[in-house]
Amino acid sequence: RALAHAVAAAAVCAALAAPPPASARVLTEGEVAAKLASVPVFAVTSKSGKPFFFDAPDGGGREGRFFLEYTAAQEQVRKIPSRLLRPADTTIRSLPLDQVYFGFVARAFSIDDDAGSGTQFRLLPSGAAVADARRLIGNEPELAARLPEKNALNGAVPLFVEPSLQLKGADGAERTPVFFDDDDLLATFRRAAVDTSAKPQIRVTDLATLVARMQSDASLDSETLVLVPSSSALAVAEASMRAQAEEDARAQASSQPLAPARTLTDEQVMALPFAGGQ
Repeated sequence: RALAHAVAAAAVCAALAAPPPASARVLTEGEVAAKLASVPVFAVTSKSGKPFFFDAPDGGGREGRFFLEYTAAQEQVRKIPSRLLRPADTTIRSLPLDQVYFGFVARAFSIDDDAGSGTQFRLLPSGAAVADARRLIGNEPELAARLPEKNALNGAVPLFVEPSLQLKGADGAERTPVFFDDDDLLATFRRAAVDTSAKPQIRVTDLATLVARMQSDASLDSETLVLVPSSSALAVAEASMRAQAEEDARAQASSQPLAPARTLTDEQVMALPFAGGQ
């Protein structure tokens, strides 16, 4: 995972280029959205871009699902019955978290599908992130109750922070990185540590709680927070954007209409640094 952690480090560096924070205050929804925008989320759609709706686990209609890891979305595609949607007719699209969170998930947004029943939307963390959170929270039953059970399809999205980990941006101002992946936090901590024997004191929160506090609790000093997507999700999103840019450039060079938004094939994803477990 060394190359994957390098990708995460690049994400941290990019986030640290943000304007320096002002005095501590609560943030507006737009300011919180700007912090979420750098985090990629993945959705299963048809080739034409129509979202695929899954059967809700409680039997209460259908639901749209957004995944924080490409591989989780990929696994869901494999489970779709061919009578509903052939894998060859699907694609996995990358969307920014701010649009997904405020546009669908946080507002408990629902639509009427063709059958006339309401369709809800869920944001799903990776199984590894949930397992790491359960291991770390120990005696915090309130948070534990909000985390998904194994293989569950609802629950809180865990986040990881080490309060002593402060990184300086190009402007010299310090930022506190908040990670979606515990391994990325550990890699960043080790690079930044003056004392190589120091052990991180990782705290766990969840996305909904953090977003709510950023908009209501000035003591949090929210302007200094930087949300860092997982290295694996970021690698897929960046590779997809590069592939799209190359395809658009070829289309412009040949005076053809720009191609519709595309994502990576399974083979391209598996060629990314994180996929091989390096």
